[in-house]
This record gives sequence, structure tokens and C-alpha cells, in this order.
Amino acid sequence: MKIAILCPGYNVVSRGVERTITELINRLGKEYSFDIYSRAKSEQISKNAKIIHVAAVSRDSIYARAYASFGHRLRFYLRTPIDAECLTFSASLLPKIIFNKYDVIFNQAGPFAGKVCRSLRRIYGTPFIHKAAAGYGRLEEIMAHQYPDVFIATSPVGEQWIKEKVPNLNSVVIPNGVDTELFAPETGKAKIDLKPPIILFVGAIVHMKRPELLLEAMENIKNASLLMIGDGILKEEIEKAGLKNLGPKRFKLMPSVPHKDLPKYYNACDVFTLPSDEPFGIAFLEAMACDKPVVARKKPTQEWLIEEAGLTCDCENSVEYAETISKILQNSNGFQPRQRAKKFEWNEVATKYDKIFRSFLN
Repeated sequence: MKIAILCPGYNVVSRGVERTITELINRLGKEYSFDIYSRAKSEQISKNAKIIHVAAVSRDSIYARAYASFGHRLRFYLRTPIDAECLTFSASLLPKIIFNKYDVIFNQAGPFAGKVCRSLRRIYGTPFIHKAAAGYGRLEEIMAHQYPDVFIATSPVGEQWIKEKVPNLNSVVIPNGVDTELFAPETGKAKIDLKPPIILFVGAIVHMKRPELLLEAMENIKNASLLMIGDGILKEEIEKAGLKNLGPKRFKLMPSVPHKDLPKYYNACDVFTLPSDEPFGIAFLEAMACDKPVVARKKPTQEWLIEEAGLTCDCENSVEYAETISKILQNSNGFQPRQRAKKFEWNEVATKYDKIFRSFLN
């Protein structure tokens, strides 16, 4: 079975979407042939998977940032640097893909690429799948109204929301996954030159992840340090503020850590938190798999995700946010993060994708 995957950042960045694709290829590669359309250079990455280069503006370029700035002023909805990358990727995609026939297309390049998928469905009858990146929101509603053959929601909350918006949508729930063998307490601890206890943030240093909310909360936590791992447009601003407010003995920002080494940093911390607006952060699962309690934004999806693995709160309220983190620091007993994470093990998640792919053969 031949599957096309549309993901402009694949093999260029390593975030949730890209890691999901890597896990699927690693677990299902023997059963399928994958062509990954990306702005990365063309190459054969395994026996049954290859990258096909599609020209696109990088999300980190001045052009993408100019697009975002222009879009914010004119109140475009799709106005982030990643949207600029997806737009230019989609504009270059059709000539690359139109002469290659697939059994199914897995779109992870947004609504612009969705229009290409719809065109190929009209021409060849090729079905396409969309997996919700944001869970719910205007972007997912736009994608749902393109009526992919299968819309994959990452939580029951997200599926209920999208079916209310688009009643005739064919949807299923497949959550994000985590490798509980790689992310485990037994994998060792990184040496971190910060005063314990340590609070950990892992994610892009961008507006959507809301790193500034955590810095504000840290002003009310006097006996702990903060380690942030990530890069992005706000990196310099956040690093400057963190060093100013907390000092080098209580704050450190690391732009990147190899994926295989991330478990050691989760294991070296005491609490993981992400005040992000996104409803399903894979970093939560990674921390939970390392048996670390977590603090998340008080929203239905986050509450469903973490259950007994930690606490939720109003992250916009810096005092409440700080008190919630402190509560776990003072007593972490009673939480069962690893037990909860095992319900999202990648082998089980990949089986659900396998079932969807095979449904198109019948």
C-alpha cells in the first residue's frame, strides 16, 4: 500500500507532528510504502520510506516572519510563520505529486495542502486523511469543512467539538502517542547546574506555548529553578527575562536537546509544566512516561489527558499557577503519571492508524 504524507517540516524540525510521522514509519514501514513530501532534501530514509523535496519558505525565515507580521496587522486567521511555510509548500506541491498515484494521502500541512488533496480526490479518487493538530479551533474547523475521508481527532473532547461544528464529518479518535521504553525513569538523569527542585518546560519558545506565563508564575516560587528546552521567535526575549528575574542559578534555557537525550532531562526535574493554549502537548506524555507529575492549563482536553498524572489550573493567573506548581513540589505522592502515560503507548496508537490505512484497501 502506497501512502503519501504531507509534512513540510519533516526531517528539518523535530516537534510533535514530525515525531508522530517518524513513529508511524518505524512501526508500520514493513507493511507500507511511504513518500514524505517535505521541504527537506530528497533522500531514501529507509527501505520503504523516502523524502520528496517540495520548495517552501522556511518558518524561521524573515519572509515567514514578515508574512506573520503582515497577517496580524490585517487580522488574517492563518498568520503564523508556519502558515507561511505551509502556504508556499502547498503552492509547490501539486506539480510534484500529481503524477504519483497513492492509495491514501495523510495531510499534515494545513488547509492549503487540503485543497491539493481535494483536487487529487476529484482527479483520481484518492482518499485523504487529516489529523487534528490543534484539537479544536478555527483551523480545525476549516480542515473539517474540506471533508477529508477520515478526520482524526486527538481526544474525545476534540471529536465532540468538531462533530458539533461539522455534523456529517467522518471522524475517529486517535490520541498522540509516547514511547514508554525510551521515556522511562530507568534511562538516567542529566546533570543540570541549577538549584533544586527543578521545574521543566519543553516546547517551542513561541506565542502559542505561552512561556511568559511560566516566567510570571516563577516570581511567586522562591525556592525552585526553571529549565526551559526549546527554540523559537521569543527565545531571546524569554532568556533575557528569565536571567534577569531568576538569575543564572535558577534559570537556564537550552535551545535544543537530541530527542534520544530528552528522557534524561525529564528524569532530572521535579515537575513538568506547559501553559500552552494547545489542547494536546506530546511533551506532557513524555514527562508522564518518565513518571513526573505535570501541571497543565485547566481545559477539558488537558483534564482528560492527565487525569491522575498531575493538576490543572488557570495559568493566566500567575498566583494560582505558582500555588499549583508549589503544591506538587511540596507533596508529589498520590500522582500516577507513568501509569496514565502507558495508556498512550505508541504500539497501540500505531495499530489504530494501521486499521484506518487498511480500510481504504477494502
